[in-house]
Amino acid sequence: MRTYYWDSSVFVAYFNDEPNRADVVEELLLAAESGEILIITSSFAEVEVLKLDGHLPLTEKEEATLSAFFEYPFIKFVDANRQNCKNARHLIWKFTSLKPKDSVHLASALAFVERESLDGLFSYDKDFTRLNGKITTKFPISEPFVESPKLKLEPRQEEPEDKPAAPNGVTLATNPPPPLLPESVSVPIPPKT
Repeated sequence: MRTYYWDSSVFVAYFNDEPNRADVVEELLLAAESGEILIITSSFAEVEVLKLDGHLPLTEKEEATLSAFFEYPFIKFVDANRQNCKNARHLIWKFTSLKPKDSVHLASALAFVERESLDGLFSYDKDFTRLNGKITTKFPISEPFVESPKLKLEPRQEEPEDKPAAPNGVTLATNPPPPLLPESVSVPIPPKT
């Protein structure tokens, strides 16, 4: 099983259905749900995703949905305890381009690798990913990626005779798989104002 640390920008990309990002994150979440990967993040992430820069605050219902999302068993937390926050502060002093929120995530990831291995730290924050290899060699810092993307295929359905058959007897799915959240719940993030 591969283990990846996620900073809040990865969760936010999924919750906001960001183009070219949300599909990658969803595929990673499905891989986590099936036991292929484990997601590690700071307990700070639960706070950070509630009020996004440039967005309206979430409603109580949306907040409850987010809380339920972070209860998935494939998401594990590193506590944003005092020692990790002290370490984050030292990281900011040493690497002045590091943002405070990113320093908490980096300190949490470094605390995690003291006891277990980590295959990488995922972030969509360019300022953060530019520090890959400059802060630590214990794990790479990169944008999320899927090692072996899965094609969304569905069984071939009979087509009218005037349409050519799809290659290999399958057609690409027209509907994405259902979200990981329960059907009755969605996580709409208010648009930027």
